[in-house]
Amino acid sequence: KFWISAFDLRYSSGNFYLFGEVARSFRNQLGGIFGFTSTFGFLDFNLAGKFFPAGFYSPKGAVVEDNYDGGILTLKNISTLGKFEFIYSLDNKVEHDSLQREIRLNFEKRVSILTARLQFRWRYTEEVKDLSGSKVFLRIKPLPRLFFDLRFGERYVNNAEVWEKGLFLALEGAYKTKRFVFRVRGCHYITDSYTSRVYIYEIDLPGIINNHLFYNQGNYGFVYLAFKPFDCLKLTSKYSLQFKDDEVIKKIGGQLDIEL
Repeated sequence: KFWISAFDLRYSSGNFYLFGEVARSFRNQLGGIFGFTSTFGFLDFNLAGKFFPAGFYSPKGAVVEDNYDGGILTLKNISTLGKFEFIYSLDNKVEHDSLQREIRLNFEKRVSILTARLQFRWRYTEEVKDLSGSKVFLRIKPLPRLFFDLRFGERYVNNAEVWEKGLFLALEGAYKTKRFVFRVRGCHYITDSYTSRVYIYEIDLPGIINNHLFYNQGNYGFVYLAFKPFDCLKLTSKYSLQFKDDEVIKKIGGQLDIEL
């Protein structure tokens, strides 16, 4: 048996919102989260923190094995030049003296039928840079129901003082209407090892979030179809094919959703 009690605080005024929650688990540990969001001039400002001692247990989570605290800061600006975002996160495992910092910079710009997105990431563990990477996303939308995507990403990981690299390139086309969706993608990836693996998000059956993991070298593609003949009925299917080393991996899935 277990139990948990908590105290929740929320306050809002205009564009300012403050929140916090402190919980006491049945093992007599206190943990919690806190933060606020607001707008300062031309910046959207968000700050959040967390603290959980070793042994803290949540009924919907796992047991905390170490004294764990951290936080995240985001700054966002939307102007005629584009959308800029700065993210700084901090995670600290106190007992193991393992402080990990991460910095992300995002930029997005839309011009006519073209949307471009750039992402940069750096991670430091105990003040030593051990990961960096960048991603480029381009979408061309010549028609309201038709678009084509180009994705490119690189990832560098410090593995025992040796920098290993991972790269991917993906092309995708899609046609979407109110009742029908068709998407097809092909990609090529190459990494030095599993350590420098790359992740590529892809659409999947309803209810599934798929951030696909790739390592070594290979090619991958999928075809996705969704058909909604009636408002209460939806049919979805997906077929994927992966060529990796001397192996061919085929997967097929389908789903029927009925809403009453």
